[in-house]
Amino acid sequence: MELQELPIWGLFITESQSGKDKLRKLALSPQSGNTLSTNKPDQWGSFSQALKGYQRHVHNAKGLAMLVQPPYTVIDLDHTTVDSPTNAAKDFLQLVKGTYTERSVSGKGLHAVIRGNNNTGRNRNNNANLEVYSEKRFFAITGDVIDGTGVIRSIPDDEFNSVLERYLEPRVPVKPTQGAESGGQSYLTDEQVIEKACKQKAVDYLKVCSKMVGKSFILVNQRQILPSLICWRFGLIKTSH
Repeated sequence: MELQELPIWGLFITESQSGKDKLRKLALSPQSGNTLSTNKPDQWGSFSQALKGYQRHVHNAKGLAMLVQPPYTVIDLDHTTVDSPTNAAKDFLQLVKGTYTERSVSGKGLHAVIRGNNNTGRNRNNNANLEVYSEKRFFAITGDVIDGTGVIRSIPDDEFNSVLERYLEPRVPVKPTQGAESGGQSYLTDEQVIEKACKQKAVDYLKVCSKMVGKSFILVNQRQILPSLICWRFGLIKTSH
């Protein structure tokens, strides 16, 4: 497969997430064991390095990780199978027929890799359990191929984007916060906005929250209370009056 010739490879491990059933995946360097960043393509290595690392069971890796970069696009369908596909999966499987498609790590999802450009400005539909991405993401390779062994198909942009328009949700423009880098608006779904705000490290907001409650209260209760205070502070939790 042509992707094996590119320096876009690493290993992945899984770890549990508090309060969630789904495991979190982290990409690691097979040499150092350091976490690989999707924003730093130069950190990633060759397919042979990653494969040898996996075969030697280094860092307790679960499999190979592939950094997604243009001109390649990954279609990620969750909670669907070939035998019992969702409506979105049916359309996308028809669209990408003949390209590399595999089952996900859980066995309850599908990944397809194509050459094609997503020009819609959209990348997900949570209700359809669908994501489409072309950069700054990696996905866990299983090699459990169901179609297109060793083949990456090119999909015409008009054909590809016509299907994307039907399924992907428009992204919500978000006004940059104070101190953010300039460069225009960023686009996130409502869910992503809430998740991003609530996941910020509590320590970054000590000064803000110290104006609302006493310092000693924060020091004692910051682990339990502060995430909720942060969400309340930014209007993400509604209170009754």
